[in-house]
Amino acid sequence: MEWNGFELKICSTPEDYLQIIMLRHRSYISEGKAHADALPQVFSDSFDTRATLGMMTMGGNVIGSVRVTIHNDADPTWYGRYITDPSILPPQQAYTEASRLCVSPEHQGTKISFPLAASMIHAGIVTGRRYMIGGADDIRVGIWKKCGASEVGLQYTNAQLGNITHHLLIMDLDDVKRGKGVDSRCYAVLEQLLQH
Repeated sequence: MEWNGFELKICSTPEDYLQIIMLRHRSYISEGKAHADALPQVFSDSFDTRATLGMMTMGGNVIGSVRVTIHNDADPTWYGRYITDPSILPPQQAYTEASRLCVSPEHQGTKISFPLAASMIHAGIVTGRRYMIGGADDIRVGIWKKCGASEVGLQYTNAQLGNITHHLLIMDLDDVKRGKGVDSRCYAVLEQLLQH
């Protein structure tokens, strides 16, 4: 889908995936979440193989990406390593996980996080699951909340992302689909995605 000169799409080729890994590498280094000498392959993991990888491109280059993973009951989850009390979340078969949202250093602060979030939400909605969970650092937690998420009361330190404190969030996709608590910059894109 086209949006303001950008294209929102799903990763579908090895070349797309390589661009996503390189984007993660550049993004995390620029934000201080990874050391400058980190190798790009560090930002690829087994969750990618089970996920829908949303991407935003401009001129054929990936400038933003997000991962949405659906798990079976026995699958390990990205956020499961931080949760000591599983009762703070719905049953695993009721939610998808969103992770690895990142934007190229050149486009950080340009509001492309809202269409990326809409892409992430859309990927969650089409799974048929009611909820989406995700994690965000202090900078991005506000974007998540503007897209309909709320904090579950758990903070964790992510060793893979520079030991920066993150907040665990949950989103009721039924509410978000109706626009409840969703910023118009996100909802306008989500409505377009839902019509396709």
